[in-house]
Amino acid sequence: QIGLTLGMVLGGPQAQRYGDLVNLAGGLMFLKFSRDDESQADELGLRYIGRSGYPPQAMGNVFTLLSRVSRVEQGGRVPQWLATHPDPESRLKMMQTYYARLPSGLGSEGWRREPLLRVIDDSIYGPDPSQGFFRNGVFYHPELGFAVETPRGWKGINQRQAVVWQPREKDAIFALTLANARSARAAAEQFFGQQGVQSVGNWPLQPSGAIGGQFAANTQQGPVAGAVTFAEAGGKVYQLLGFAPQGAFRQYAEEIGGAMRSFHRVSSRELGRVEPWRIDVVKIDAPMTLRDFDRRYPSTVPVERVALLNNAELDTRYVAGDELKRVVGGVPGAELE
Repeated sequence: QIGLTLGMVLGGPQAQRYGDLVNLAGGLMFLKFSRDDESQADELGLRYIGRSGYPPQAMGNVFTLLSRVSRVEQGGRVPQWLATHPDPESRLKMMQTYYARLPSGLGSEGWRREPLLRVIDDSIYGPDPSQGFFRNGVFYHPELGFAVETPRGWKGINQRQAVVWQPREKDAIFALTLANARSARAAAEQFFGQQGVQSVGNWPLQPSGAIGGQFAANTQQGPVAGAVTFAEAGGKVYQLLGFAPQGAFRQYAEEIGGAMRSFHRVSSRELGRVEPWRIDVVKIDAPMTLRDFDRRYPSTVPVERVALLNNAELDTRYVAGDELKRVVGGVPGAELE
């Protein structure tokens, strides 16, 4: 979705044909399979699980978990009628129908949870913070050694090829990527030399020594306006790009410009300890709820994520000897995406 969105301005006719600025729905072009196909895959999955020795009914737990994830994460989901996958609640209901179709005797009651817990104990949880993390409104990238502030009130997401921010209304984009050029000047010339991209003036809100300007471009969704700047740091050239529908860019210019100007190098001393989050399996020695567990064995992630990790509600009760998962480590104050 990110590649398609940026491609509306940067990627030529094919990207423009499929791009969608306002709601980032470009990813729908990849939704090749129908919901019927996905439903059939669910039913076949049940059979494979049973033949592998696991109780097929456990697959329902997966959709219960996905439902919880959807409630916690909020936003970013396409409407059910556009999705290839039926929503988790619908899939959970369909499981009941599938169970009745399964041959008798599938699965074994002898499967055990404990060996699986041994495998995941101390495994990495969530994104690797060395590849970038958000903390107190700033995005840091330890491996590349830079930082940039989030535009006020915007939400950011870190992907392998780009960091992208959007306001609540999702009618604008600010994105940071690496530029494929030898210098900031060469990158700027390459950007403004594209067909359909018109330079419309200087852009003073950029880091010291950076090169950029304002632009206008036509897309399949209509004309857009924006600003771009190219900064050199650590032997690399970074592109900071902000744009919106032509009539909306002005209202976001200050926030986008402030974020661009904030781009700077950071040292390991400034970043402090950078280590991944890890799963820690704990055997409890007394009855307690999941909420009690989080108080006694604190995690470095919110308790809502601990509940997701254990596929349980906060008031679910456990007995002595049960094993629960928590999260330890990570970068202090960093946000999980």
